Amino acid sequence: MSPRFMVALDLGKQTHVGYVYDTTQRQLSKPLRIKVEQADFLSFESQLRRYSNQPSDFLIGHEATGHYGETLLRRLRAAGYPIVELNGRQVAEFRRGLGRRAKTDKLDAEAMARQLATGEFQPTLPPSPTQQALQRMSRLREDLVKEQTRWLNRLRSLLDQTCPELSLILPDLTKATVLAVLQRFPSGQALAQASVDELTVVIHQASRGQKGQEFAQQLQTIAANTVGFSDPWLETEVQLVVSHLQGLGAHLRTIEAQIISLSQTFLAEISAHLGLSQALTNQDFPWDGPLALGTLLAEIGDIRRFASIKHLLSFLGWCPYSRDSGTKRPTGLKMSHQGNRFARRMLWMMAINVVQRVPEYQVYYQQRLQAGKNKMKSLVAVGRKLLSVIYAILKSGQPYDPQRYLQRQQASAKG
Repeated sequence: MSPRFMVALDLGKQTHVGYVYDTTQRQLSKPLRIKVEQADFLSFESQLRRYSNQPSDFLIGHEATGHYGETLLRRLRAAGYPIVELNGRQVAEFRRGLGRRAKTDKLDAEAMARQLATGEFQPTLPPSPTQQALQRMSRLREDLVKEQTRWLNRLRSLLDQTCPELSLILPDLTKATVLAVLQRFPSGQALAQASVDELTVVIHQASRGQKGQEFAQQLQTIAANTVGFSDPWLETEVQLVVSHLQGLGAHLRTIEAQIISLSQTFLAEISAHLGLSQALTNQDFPWDGPLALGTLLAEIGDIRRFASIKHLLSFLGWCPYSRDSGTKRPTGLKMSHQGNRFARRMLWMMAINVVQRVPEYQVYYQQRLQAGKNKMKSLVAVGRKLLSVIYAILKSGQPYDPQRYLQRQQASAKG
């Protein structure tokens, strides 16, 4: 039985706007303004109870608005109210279909209420605490990686001025040894004038004994003949930038350890739901990179949300976008720009990795190239197959079997 009362919420930073639509009486309530305050939240819950004391009599819909409505939505979920997240573009198109070109919070909420009443919507499964933590950690990691890249580019530009020759033997500026050396000796001149013993101690400690005097002498030889220059303000800037990068590196290591741990816990929860005697692990997937897989799993969430692989592909936007009109047909379909950007980016990186390191995907990729397909579209196809396998594992609980994959590929080719 469909819920009788459709509640639409337009979520804002300080104030939310809601409408209640009675599908039996076909009546729409007056707009309800809900400030982000305890008193208003209690008042809103009281107003809902005037319609019915049973949360199952309601369906509450809202657009994705980041964190703005999280305090109210969590409260409503805890009280047992079913909640569905609506597509913002579909809401806008429905509102225009009502003949309303203007856009206000009230009009958005009213359109959502009417849309809930005319469509068939299923409540969104709330994320588990593990998934929420995994998602937040993986998104935080992406932000910090972007920040780290910006500061690495700044450090490279500084080295181009102070000792450009160092880039030949210091290609990876994220290494603890490199950062320790540059923190202590922030220019070619400082490196050249340092004692070999002092430089060796810094290198030996930072590299945990993997490098020593030979590397120190190599650095000094380069620094002694550098074309770079040494200014006090440049050296200070190098030290400050290096210090910031060291802090970012420490934060990233902490976050990555948490992502790996949360991924294992999340896979254990999925396995328990499937009734598996042995929990799934990263090694049960085609690409077992724990950070990449953890990020993707965090964005996918409960696989039961997706009735088929097509629904999952649509959610991620990993599908072509077509606009046919009459007899007009597009000459080439483009990838959709909609979908979850975090998952899309990670799936793309995973596709690149599997064609480099997983034999069966290497073969499939090369076959497409030999058939005249371009590299980008071939990587998209690899990503689709990779996601199909991940979907099947999460649905069935059966680990990835390369031989079964190859047999399916051969059968598909013959068909």
